[in-house]
Amino acid sequence: MLVIQLNSITGATPPYDLYLCDVYGNQCAVLATINNPIPPSITLNVPSQFNNVPAIGLKIIDVNGCEQFGIINCGEIIPTPTPTMATPTPTPTMVTPTPTPTTVTPTPTPTPTTTPTQTLTPTPTTTPTQTPTPTQTLTPTPSPLPSLPGIYYGKFNNTTITSADTGSLTFVTTYDITNTYVTLPTGNGYGYVLIPITLPQPTNFKDSNTGCTGNDVPTNNIGTVVVLDANGFAITYNIYRTFFPFNGQLFCWLCS
Repeated sequence: MLVIQLNSITGATPPYDLYLCDVYGNQCAVLATINNPIPPSITLNVPSQFNNVPAIGLKIIDVNGCEQFGIINCGEIIPTPTPTMATPTPTPTMVTPTPTPTTVTPTPTPTPTTTPTQTLTPTPTTTPTQTPTPTQTLTPTPSPLPSLPGIYYGKFNNTTITSADTGSLTFVTTYDITNTYVTLPTGNGYGYVLIPITLPQPTNFKDSNTGCTGNDVPTNNIGTVVVLDANGFAITYNIYRTFFPFNGQLFCWLCS
């Protein structure tokens, strides 16, 4: 079971309502309501629907309706999201040094007659003012997020399927495939439907494209497979496969 430890919440007024969501702020579930300020730290259990996900979003709403949201990569210690206060950049002070006059006394040249010694007027030496070199500000590179969730479906000849084999299936983006249907195409093979374990799962499969009615499509959950999404995140899918291979086209309704 996953847990979240909150060490502090700043910039908000208790009581707080805490929610866990996907990384886009959707599919939120209530985590807890906290009546007292934090610290002291507290530890909360993560709902089972978020097991095995690479990252989750934490949403905090205080008594004034102020909302904060941050992303937590599972297995890492992530600080509670807090408002960021802009720090003013100090303005450098230019200091111009005062020139120091230099007195030069010439050496008198002896002559038959006495010549008075001339005093030369010193020329002040000016020290150039140094121009401060500006410091470059580095722009942080944002970390990639998981791709939008979706399912794989289609036909495949083998009795099981690997991540490399999913390239022969059709992929569609969705947050919930239940109460709709997929089309298993013509051609001999087993019918396959792969659904992320974090999404709602079907309870039955029907030969229909209009609703959860009609003949059952004998289907088994034969295990799981891990597939990397477009951003390199590992997504775990439940594998649903028909009992037998078949040749014709089939509309398969996924009952909720």
